[in-house]
Amino acid sequence: INSNYLNYLNDNFSFLSESEKVNFLETIDFNFEVFYSFALEYCKQNPETATDLLNLRISTKGIVLSSNTRIRNIISKTGNAELNNIFDKLCELKDEILKASNYSLQEQQKRGINTAQLENEANETEKELSRKSESYRQIYEEKNVSFTDIHSALTPNEAAIEFVDFRYWKTKWSDTIYYTALVTTRGQKHPTLVKLCSLDELTRILSVDANNEESYASNKQKSNELYKLIWEPLEQYLKGVEKVYLSPSGLLNKVSFASLNTGGISLLIDKFKIRYTGNLRDIIRIKKEEKNTNFANQKAVLFGGLMYDVDENTMRRNADVYKENINNVQIQDELFIPQESRGGGKWIYLKGTQAEVEKLKTIFEDNKLNVTEYTGDKGIEEVFKSLSGKKAPYILHAATHGFFFPEPDKVYENRESGMKENIYKFNENPLIRSGLIFAGANNAWTSGTEAEGIENGILTAYEVSNMDLSNTELVVLSACETGLGDIKGGEGVYGLQRAFKTAGAKSIIMSLWKVPDKATVELMEMFYLNWLKKKMAKEDAFNLAQSEMRNKYSNPYMWAAFILQ
Repeated sequence: INSNYLNYLNDNFSFLSESEKVNFLETIDFNFEVFYSFALEYCKQNPETATDLLNLRISTKGIVLSSNTRIRNIISKTGNAELNNIFDKLCELKDEILKASNYSLQEQQKRGINTAQLENEANETEKELSRKSESYRQIYEEKNVSFTDIHSALTPNEAAIEFVDFRYWKTKWSDTIYYTALVTTRGQKHPTLVKLCSLDELTRILSVDANNEESYASNKQKSNELYKLIWEPLEQYLKGVEKVYLSPSGLLNKVSFASLNTGGISLLIDKFKIRYTGNLRDIIRIKKEEKNTNFANQKAVLFGGLMYDVDENTMRRNADVYKENINNVQIQDELFIPQESRGGGKWIYLKGTQAEVEKLKTIFEDNKLNVTEYTGDKGIEEVFKSLSGKKAPYILHAATHGFFFPEPDKVYENRESGMKENIYKFNENPLIRSGLIFAGANNAWTSGTEAEGIENGILTAYEVSNMDLSNTELVVLSACETGLGDIKGGEGVYGLQRAFKTAGAKSIIMSLWKVPDKATVELMEMFYLNWLKKKMAKEDAFNLAQSEMRNKYSNPYMWAAFILQ
């Protein structure tokens, strides 16, 4: 039955738009939850059931994202003019839809904008793109990866853990959502299925904001409680393991596993090297990636020290000419802005980000990379969005403010009167509720009005997803909360990380909470020195940098927000 459902999904995905894929998946997803519930009980009698569960999970987790990324890769690699034209048309339509969302219904009517018509046209264009890409699919489609492939790829000192959360069913649906884990090591015939906790138990700890002193990020007791819930039950199956590949699910996407307190002053980072994956199938790709030890002439682009208060004339001038210019502005020493001031308050200049990009530029140049730096009023949204396709750099590093707003209970808007709250805070689309802030953004952020003919400096995840970053090895989002977003079942986090993955970026470094500026600069400097100068693999360079920071700062809050995926 599971096999039939998977065939059903693959057959239908070839002619659906993304929203239709998501809706279609929801119509059959509950069947998988029934099977997960069955496997939780039955695998004790028949361990092979755990293998079936993991194979099903690998096939379905992030299936919409995987489908979209495959289409993007086909467009990029085939160079097919027809596909490129359709994709360009889709991007233009999505851009029109985003701009239209800034206006009230009254203003839309005045301007002759029909949002419903634009959305329908975009949907049909996306479906056409999906159909046209199908003929090239067999060239680039990933081999079906299974437990056997993952088991064979692991070394004796490695493990892979797939987390699964699902609503429990036994003759009828219960109100309980369980979190479980499938542990795979080299010596196993089948993965081990471990029941961890309920959603309620997890929510009790993770509902506290990460920047609160009672959060697990800073509080040893809370961190240890979380460790006992989601990791301690797994340790008996991890003997002799030094490196763990993790594929989080549900609320576990909000957890920095390296920071978990295992007792006393010990943290999980002291026991294991941790690598995050969106799906355990990524292990096969990671293992095959060649270690690049020659960075000469690779292109790197840096954004930092951006000025968020820029007059409209300067923004227009800079849309064509990019130069450096830092003026005396109000300074903030942390990548932090109070939650109550978001969606109306001003974004404050981040002095530390200027120092960050200057240090990184020196490191990049010392290792023969071709570096371009955008600071002050020159780091505008147009520049970032131009770094697409053939212009996409090998390394894209953005040190600026980031934002994420949780799913609103309702949209506070009076469409008829034209009165409307901040569109980013209350938008129904999670890819518009998360983004990055560029030069001049305060004009639109504080007033809610848009200057005609230029970008507003607020780069949403929605816009990022329309870029082509398939030539980009690493995106670093040195900003607050860039790893957050709405959690949508097996599709993971809908936010910046999904957008950059959709765009084709191979790896992303992002943050789970508001990050201290000084410590962030240190972490980034250590990471790049390890990777570029010492020629370490990316993941090893990142793990070592965090270990070095862990030895320097006892509080994980200072360094554990960032994860590499």
